[in-house]
Amino acid sequence: MSKTLRMASLALMLVFVMVTFMPPLRTVSAQAQGTLEVDGDVATPLSLTYAELLSLPMVSEVAELRCVTGSPDVTYNWTGIPLFYLLTLAQIKPDAYKVVTQCSDGYSSDLLVEDALNPTTILALEANGTSLPQLTYGPAGPNRLVVPGKYGYKWSSGVEQIEVVTTDYKGEWESAGYSDVADVPGYGPMPTPTPPVQTLDMPYGNRTFEVGAFTNASNIVSALDPSQKRLSLNVTVPQGTSGFADLMLQQDFLSRPYSVTLDGNAVQAVEADTNTSSYIYLAFDGGFHTVSILGTVFDGIPEPIVYYPTTVDVGQNVTFDASKSVDVGFIVSYEWNFGDGTNGTGVVVSHVYASEGTYQVQLNVTNNEGVSNLKTFAITVGTPLGDILLLLKVILGAMAVALISIFAFLLRKRRASRPPSDGNARASEKSVITNNATVSCSEKLFRLHPSSGGV
Repeated sequence: MSKTLRMASLALMLVFVMVTFMPPLRTVSAQAQGTLEVDGDVATPLSLTYAELLSLPMVSEVAELRCVTGSPDVTYNWTGIPLFYLLTLAQIKPDAYKVVTQCSDGYSSDLLVEDALNPTTILALEANGTSLPQLTYGPAGPNRLVVPGKYGYKWSSGVEQIEVVTTDYKGEWESAGYSDVADVPGYGPMPTPTPPVQTLDMPYGNRTFEVGAFTNASNIVSALDPSQKRLSLNVTVPQGTSGFADLMLQQDFLSRPYSVTLDGNAVQAVEADTNTSSYIYLAFDGGFHTVSILGTVFDGIPEPIVYYPTTVDVGQNVTFDASKSVDVGFIVSYEWNFGDGTNGTGVVVSHVYASEGTYQVQLNVTNNEGVSNLKTFAITVGTPLGDILLLLKVILGAMAVALISIFAFLLRKRRASRPPSDGNARASEKSVITNNATVSCSEKLFRLHPSSGGV
């Protein structure tokens, strides 16, 4: 009897241990097999069938899966969709912290955003050219996250949901105390996806900026105009095919928001942003295309900021103040060209213009890394107001004298051409009578007193 009780007690204890410490049984989700949801902290959630996943751009890479528990390692040539491409289409938001994978058997894991956006992290649909095999754990397919350099518990299988979160979510193994980073010591070299993410070098001064481009374009040529904060691309896509380009821009290079044009026309590109980088997705037909991306701030060069009056007088002392100019390092020189053949140096400078006109002033600033940036602006120089008022007084005085002279001349001319009035006629007649009377009196006097020479 006691033996039977002991056996029953042992059985009960075994059941208790199994229920308490073993992972919960996993059941396949009722969600349609092969359907993938990409949601959470994104602007455009995605719901993709397995057939739709197969239609997306894919890469292949040879990578080794290592298990943290010591299970046999496996190496395959994995083929799948770059995870950053899916997150670009879903438009991941800047405040995203982690990317969580939920699987059909109830398993979950997590990746930091920077690991999820690594070009080598892919959602594999094939291994060695065929469907995904059953590995150490997880279902055989239809997909598996491939994360080179991370332990196998980050390689989620049978993924049904990719959720972007802003919290510090912990997956199944991570919650059990395993490293959340899951780096494999001594792992390397890291695989190179085929086709690779192209690196476009943008040299400027002593620095070289890099722009990543995941594209099926057969040729892509880039150019940078720092003064306009513009990145230009020429892409060629084989005729008869649909082209795409997923561009990766670092925020410390050309920061958002962006204005994008395709072949000279403004387009609403798909844009996804994180705290450190931005992803811009464009689709186009086969042939040659030009792409222009205008950013807000080009952080690689100093930014000259000048305070100055837009209009001044001849002879006036003008101050140009560049003390608010900014740079990621520090500015070591300020070189001025005042536009009238003279130059100056310094953060704050003064200048006097000797003649009227509109002058193009230039300021060239150089930072501690030898990178320069040129700013050009216009200033208008005119005649001082006091001189203008004096000139106006002289002109008005001369005009007044001229008007008075003209008026006097016209008045005299009018009087000279006017006929005599009746009063003037009577005066003339009276003068004649008077003259006649005078003559008569003279004659009488002559008669009364004849001269000695008279007869």
